Amino acid sequence: MYRSYRSAVRLLAPDAVFFLGDLMDEGQWGDRDTFHRYAGRFDSLFGSSGNKPEVHVLAGNHDLGFHYAVSPFRVEWFEKRFNRSTVDTIFIKGQPFVLLTSMALHGDGCKFCHEAEVALRTIGEELACAKRGKCERNVSVRFHPYRRPILLQHFPLFRYVFIFSSRLS
Repeated sequence: MYRSYRSAVRLLAPDAVFFLGDLMDEGQWGDRDTFHRYAGRFDSLFGSSGNKPEVHVLAGNHDLGFHYAVSPFRVEWFEKRFNRSTVDTIFIKGQPFVLLTSMALHGDGCKFCHEAEVALRTIGEELACAKRGKCERNVSVRFHPYRRPILLQHFPLFRYVFIFSSRLS
């Protein structure tokens, strides 16, 4: 895995690499030491040497657990270790990326989901403001000039295979 990754990075020279979750096998069940052991292994395999490429990480269900199994402790460990909040934005060469933790999109009003929804609304307001080119109230201008953001999350929004599997059933 290490050699394949390093070879791809050396040959393709990307500005950034995104890992869309499932960095660990037992994140839902592991304790703090287990989490840090897995995170250290991930860093030893995929951490950036120097500044290139930027490595960005999202949490997956194997890192935090599925929605009702997500522990606030695990979320905090992940956020601190990988410098990534539940809803985050980054910019690479002026291109905005919105990174979402999929497990916070259950929509049941729990604290985890509520905080993600508030953050998404704020980002939505900022993007709308940038798209209009003016803001009516005190809204961040970090998305100026407007560019359509790229959304990244762990769970796919759409799977083509579902169309065929539902017809076959």
